Amino acid sequence: MHGGVLAIGSLYWCNHPSRVAWRSSHLSQAHECSVSVPIRYGRKSDSRGNTYTMVFSLLCLRRSHGLGVAKAIPLQTDVTTSAQLINEAESMWAAECKLSQKRPALSSTWGCVALLINPDSAFPHHVLRQWTTRVEREDNYGQISHTTSERSVVSKDGCLCIPWPETIEGAPLPLDFLLATATNPTLSGHPPTYARAKVVARAWKRDSAGNADYFWKTRASGICTYQDDALLLQLANPRSA
Repeated sequence: MHGGVLAIGSLYWCNHPSRVAWRSSHLSQAHECSVSVPIRYGRKSDSRGNTYTMVFSLLCLRRSHGLGVAKAIPLQTDVTTSAQLINEAESMWAAECKLSQKRPALSSTWGCVALLINPDSAFPHHVLRQWTTRVEREDNYGQISHTTSERSVVSKDGCLCIPWPETIEGAPLPLDFLLATATNPTLSGHPPTYARAKVVARAWKRDSAGNADYFWKTRASGICTYQDDALLLQLANPRSA
Protein backbone atom coordinates (compact mmCIF):
# COMPACT_ATOMS: atom_id res chain seq x y z
CA MET A 1 0.00 0.00 0.00
CA HIS A 2 1.31 3.37 -1.01
CA GLY A 3 0.32 5.87 1.66
CA GLY A 4 0.84 9.46 2.63
CA VAL A 5 0.13 12.21 5.11
CA LEU A 6 -2.52 14.90 4.78
CA ALA A 7 -1.07 18.07 6.33
CA ILE A 8 -3.32 21.06 7.02
CA GLY A 9 -1.30 23.36 9.29
CA SER A 10 1.95 23.78 11.17
CA LEU A 11 2.82 20.08 10.88
CA TYR A 12 3.80 21.01 7.33
CA TRP A 13 5.98 24.05 8.01
CA CYS A 14 6.91 24.20 11.72
CA ASN A 15 10.70 24.10 12.19
CA HIS A 16 10.68 22.40 15.59
CA PRO A 17 13.49 19.78 15.47
CA SER A 18 11.13 16.87 16.03
CA ARG A 19 8.93 17.86 13.12
CA VAL A 20 11.84 18.59 10.81
CA ALA A 21 13.34 15.18 11.63
CA TRP A 22 10.01 13.41 11.10
CA ARG A 23 9.38 15.05 7.73
CA SER A 24 12.87 14.26 6.48
CA SER A 25 12.84 10.63 7.66
CA HIS A 26 9.24 9.64 6.87
CA LEU A 27 7.93 11.80 4.02
CA SER A 28 8.77 12.08 0.34
CA GLN A 29 8.42 15.86 0.24
CA ALA A 30 9.64 16.17 -3.35
CA HIS A 31 6.48 14.36 -4.49
CA GLU A 32 3.87 16.27 -2.48
CA CYS A 33 0.82 17.78 -4.13
CA SER A 34 -1.92 20.25 -3.24
CA VAL A 35 -5.37 18.75 -2.68
CA SER A 36 -8.87 20.05 -1.98
CA VAL A 37 -10.21 19.23 1.50
CA PRO A 38 -12.92 20.50 3.90
CA ILE A 39 -10.91 22.60 6.37
CA ARG A 40 -11.50 25.82 8.28
CA TYR A 41 -10.17 27.74 11.27
CA GLY A 42 -11.95 26.38 14.29
CA ARG A 43 -9.74 25.30 17.18
CA LYS A 44 -8.72 27.75 19.89
CA SER A 45 -5.24 26.56 20.81
CA ASP A 46 -3.86 26.99 24.34
CA SER A 47 -0.31 26.65 23.07
CA ARG A 48 -0.88 29.52 20.64
CA GLY A 49 -2.28 32.08 23.05
CA ASN A 50 -5.89 31.00 22.51
CA THR A 51 -5.72 31.91 18.85
CA TYR A 52 -7.21 29.69 16.17
CA THR A 53 -5.81 26.79 14.19
CA MET A 54 -7.26 24.56 11.46
CA VAL A 55 -9.76 21.74 11.77
CA PHE A 56 -11.59 19.42 9.41
CA SER A 57 -15.30 20.20 9.11
CA LEU A 58 -17.95 18.58 6.94
CA LEU A 59 -19.78 21.93 6.77
CA CYS A 60 -17.07 23.00 4.33
CA LEU A 61 -18.61 20.64 1.76
CA ARG A 62 -21.54 23.04 1.47
CA ARG A 63 -21.68 25.69 -1.25
CA SER A 64 -22.16 28.34 1.43
CA HIS A 65 -18.74 27.44 2.80
CA GLY A 66 -16.14 25.83 0.56
CA LEU A 67 -13.15 23.56 0.35
CA GLY A 68 -9.64 24.55 1.30
CA VAL A 69 -6.24 23.43 0.08
CA ALA A 70 -3.94 21.08 2.00
CA LYS A 71 -0.81 19.08 1.22
CA ALA A 72 -0.76 15.36 0.48
CA ILE A 73 2.76 14.03 0.99
CA PRO A 74 3.68 10.42 0.18
CA LEU A 75 5.41 8.27 2.76
CA GLN A 76 8.95 7.22 1.93
CA THR A 77 8.18 3.56 2.62
CA ASP A 78 5.25 1.50 1.38
CA VAL A 79 3.12 -0.17 4.04
CA THR A 80 2.40 -3.89 3.90
CA THR A 81 1.27 -4.67 7.46
CA SER A 82 -0.87 -3.13 10.17
CA ALA A 83 2.23 -2.84 12.37
CA GLN A 84 3.89 -0.63 9.76
CA LEU A 85 0.76 1.50 9.44
CA ILE A 86 0.54 1.97 13.21
CA ASN A 87 4.25 2.80 13.39
CA GLU A 88 3.78 5.55 10.80
CA ALA A 89 0.78 6.91 12.71
CA GLU A 90 2.59 6.87 16.06
CA SER A 91 5.61 8.59 14.50
CA MET A 92 3.32 11.25 13.07
CA TRP A 93 1.63 11.78 16.44
CA ALA A 94 5.01 12.16 18.12
CA ALA A 95 5.83 14.90 15.61
CA GLU A 96 2.47 16.56 16.30
CA CYS A 97 3.33 16.53 20.01
CA LYS A 98 6.88 17.75 19.28
CA LEU A 99 8.47 14.71 20.90
CA SER A 100 11.98 13.63 20.00
CA GLN A 101 11.06 9.93 20.24
CA LYS A 102 8.00 7.95 19.20
CA ARG A 103 5.75 6.55 21.89
CA PRO A 104 2.70 4.25 21.66
CA ALA A 105 0.08 6.97 21.39
CA LEU A 106 -2.29 8.20 18.69
CA SER A 107 -4.45 10.74 20.49
CA SER A 108 -5.04 13.25 23.25
CA THR A 109 -7.99 15.33 24.38
CA TRP A 110 -7.25 17.85 21.61
CA GLY A 111 -7.05 15.49 18.65
CA CYS A 112 -6.04 12.19 17.10
CA VAL A 113 -4.48 10.58 14.05
CA ALA A 114 -7.15 9.19 11.71
CA LEU A 115 -6.98 6.99 8.62
CA LEU A 116 -8.46 8.02 5.27
CA ILE A 117 -8.76 5.17 2.77
CA ASN A 118 -8.97 5.61 -0.98
CA PRO A 119 -12.32 4.00 -1.94
CA ASP A 120 -10.75 2.79 -5.19
CA SER A 121 -7.92 1.04 -3.34
CA ALA A 122 -7.90 -2.62 -2.40
CA PHE A 123 -7.10 -1.75 1.19
CA PRO A 124 -6.86 -5.02 3.15
CA HIS A 125 -9.79 -5.60 5.50
CA HIS A 126 -7.57 -7.23 8.12
CA VAL A 127 -5.34 -4.15 8.25
CA LEU A 128 -8.35 -1.92 8.85
CA ARG A 129 -9.60 -4.27 11.59
CA GLN A 130 -6.23 -4.18 13.31
CA TRP A 131 -6.12 -0.40 12.98
CA THR A 132 -9.52 -0.20 14.65
CA THR A 133 -8.36 -2.52 17.42
CA ARG A 134 -5.38 -0.26 17.98
CA VAL A 135 -7.37 2.99 18.22
CA GLU A 136 -9.83 1.35 20.63
CA ARG A 137 -6.96 1.17 23.14
CA GLU A 138 -6.73 4.97 23.23
CA ASP A 139 -8.52 6.65 26.14
CA ASN A 140 -9.31 9.90 24.33
CA TYR A 141 -9.54 8.74 20.74
CA GLY A 142 -12.03 10.39 18.40
CA GLN A 143 -13.44 12.94 20.83
CA ILE A 144 -14.00 15.51 18.10
CA SER A 145 -16.80 18.04 18.60
CA HIS A 146 -19.12 18.99 15.76
CA THR A 147 -22.20 21.08 15.12
CA THR A 148 -25.71 19.66 14.92
CA SER A 149 -25.58 20.16 11.14
CA GLU A 150 -22.67 17.80 10.54
CA ARG A 151 -21.30 14.43 11.54
CA SER A 152 -18.04 13.89 13.41
CA VAL A 153 -15.05 13.81 11.10
CA VAL A 154 -13.64 10.75 12.90
CA SER A 155 -15.52 7.44 13.02
CA LYS A 156 -15.42 4.83 15.77
CA ASP A 157 -13.19 2.62 13.63
CA GLY A 158 -10.56 5.36 13.41
CA CYS A 159 -11.28 6.66 9.92
CA LEU A 160 -11.41 10.26 8.75
CA CYS A 161 -14.92 10.85 7.41
CA ILE A 162 -14.21 13.20 4.52
CA PRO A 163 -14.31 12.49 0.78
CA TRP A 164 -11.13 11.15 -0.77
CA PRO A 165 -9.35 14.32 -1.95
CA GLU A 166 -8.54 15.29 -5.51
CA THR A 167 -5.59 17.39 -6.57
CA ILE A 168 -6.41 21.04 -7.11
CA GLU A 169 -6.20 20.29 -10.84
CA GLY A 170 -9.05 17.80 -10.39
CA ALA A 171 -6.98 14.64 -10.83
CA PRO A 172 -7.33 11.55 -8.61
CA LEU A 173 -4.80 11.32 -5.79
CA PRO A 174 -2.76 8.18 -6.55
CA LEU A 175 -2.36 6.89 -3.00
CA ASP A 176 -4.03 4.03 -1.15
CA PHE A 177 -4.45 5.87 2.15
CA LEU A 178 -3.66 9.04 4.04
CA LEU A 179 -2.95 9.68 7.71
CA ALA A 180 -4.24 12.98 9.07
CA THR A 181 -4.52 14.72 12.42
CA ALA A 182 -8.07 15.68 13.29
CA THR A 183 -8.15 18.32 16.03
CA ASN A 184 -11.04 19.12 18.32
CA PRO A 185 -12.75 22.41 17.36
CA THR A 186 -13.78 25.05 19.87
CA LEU A 187 -17.53 25.51 19.46
CA SER A 188 -19.72 27.99 21.32
CA GLY A 189 -23.37 28.99 21.64
CA HIS A 190 -26.65 27.09 21.48
CA PRO A 191 -26.68 25.37 19.11
CA PRO A 192 -22.86 25.15 19.03
CA THR A 193 -21.19 26.95 16.15
CA TYR A 194 -17.71 27.68 14.84
CA ALA A 195 -16.08 31.05 15.37
CA ARG A 196 -16.70 33.51 12.53
CA ALA A 197 -13.80 34.98 10.55
CA LYS A 198 -14.09 38.25 12.49
CA VAL A 199 -13.63 36.42 15.79
CA VAL A 200 -10.70 34.39 14.46
CA ALA A 201 -8.93 37.49 13.14
CA ARG A 202 -9.63 39.45 16.32
CA ALA A 203 -7.91 36.79 18.41
CA TRP A 204 -4.76 37.12 16.29
CA LYS A 205 -4.84 40.92 16.37
CA ARG A 206 -5.17 40.99 20.16
CA ASP A 207 -2.39 38.47 20.67
CA SER A 208 0.97 39.99 21.64
CA ALA A 209 3.07 36.85 21.17
CA GLY A 210 3.05 36.74 17.37
CA ASN A 211 0.73 33.77 17.03
CA ALA A 212 -0.78 35.23 13.88
CA ASP A 213 2.27 33.71 12.18
CA TYR A 214 0.26 30.47 12.09
CA PHE A 215 -2.01 32.07 9.51
CA TRP A 216 0.73 33.77 7.54
CA LYS A 217 3.08 30.77 7.44
CA THR A 218 0.30 28.35 6.63
CA ARG A 219 -0.91 30.56 3.80
CA ALA A 220 2.63 31.08 2.51
CA SER A 221 3.00 27.29 2.42
CA GLY A 222 0.07 27.03 0.00
CA ILE A 223 -2.38 25.75 2.61
CA CYS A 224 -5.57 27.78 2.86
CA THR A 225 -9.28 27.73 3.74
CA TYR A 226 -12.40 29.24 2.21
CA GLN A 227 -12.17 31.83 5.01
CA ASP A 228 -8.80 33.23 3.98
CA ASP A 229 -10.11 36.18 1.96
CA ALA A 230 -12.38 37.25 4.81
CA LEU A 231 -9.54 36.82 7.30
CA LEU A 232 -7.23 38.98 5.20
CA LEU A 233 -9.84 41.75 5.14
CA GLN A 234 -10.34 41.54 8.88
CA LEU A 235 -6.61 41.54 9.59
CA ALA A 236 -6.18 44.63 7.42
CA ASN A 237 -9.09 46.46 9.06
CA PRO A 238 -7.94 48.55 12.07
CA ARG A 239 -11.51 48.67 13.39
CA SER A 240 -11.71 44.89 13.83
CA ALA A 241 -9.30 44.77 16.76
